[in-house]
Amino acid sequence: MAKLFPGNIEVYFPTPSWSNHTLIFKHSGLSGQQMTCGFDIQEAVQDIPNILEKSVILFHAYAHNSRGVDPKIEQWMKISKVFQQKKLFPFFDIAYYGFASGGVTRDAFTV
Repeated sequence: MAKLFPGNIEVYFPTPSWSNHTLIFKHSGLSGQQMTCGFDIQEAVQDIPNILEKSVILFHAYAHNSRGVDPKIEQWMKISKVFQQKKLFPFFDIAYYGFASGGVTRDAFTV
């Protein structure tokens, strides 16, 4: 990604997040910046547009167990619109596939 992605090489990810996220980005030539804890859809759709166009934002696709908060489907739709407008690149951490909701279709919705 650091070599081929045409956008900003700054990666934004939530706080708290797993320590391996910081290490993965650091050792792959990307820099990372943590965003605030919790999830507030209004704050997200106001703050995300302030990130540089073509930046990368890490999300947990589901089962964000370090935070315990997952956006609802309608909230993901709002986030998706903001991503499209700002040409942002979503980078999904996908663990526990199929175990969060009990089905792979539901867990794959975000992606």
